[in-house]
Amino acid sequence: ADYLLWGDRTDQADVWAAHDPVGMAAALDGKPIYVSWQDGQPGPLDPPEATFDDLEAWVAPQNEAFVARSEELGIPVTVETGQGTHSWPYWQQGLHHALPILLEALEE
Repeated sequence: ADYLLWGDRTDQADVWAAHDPVGMAAALDGKPIYVSWQDGQPGPLDPPEATFDDLEAWVAPQNEAFVARSEELGIPVTVETGQGTHSWPYWQQGLHHALPILLEALEE
């Protein structure tokens, strides 16, 4: 599936470029970064009837590219990834793990 996250990639190339996390990674230098994603396969927090999640599988390589670019720039990133879908239990787990990082950043 090709999700039109910021419109058509060709017709709205300027909009895509303005929102591309990989291209904008350098702007995050010095800021705490937490990135979490799953692989789209039903995982430990999914109900037994869960099926493969195309959206999460589509997002995964984008997250991997962002993390790779950040590391290339020497920007530390906290990463959490594994088996699972694009669903609330994984968002909730990620938020609980990210919250200390976010709160510490607010205290600085």
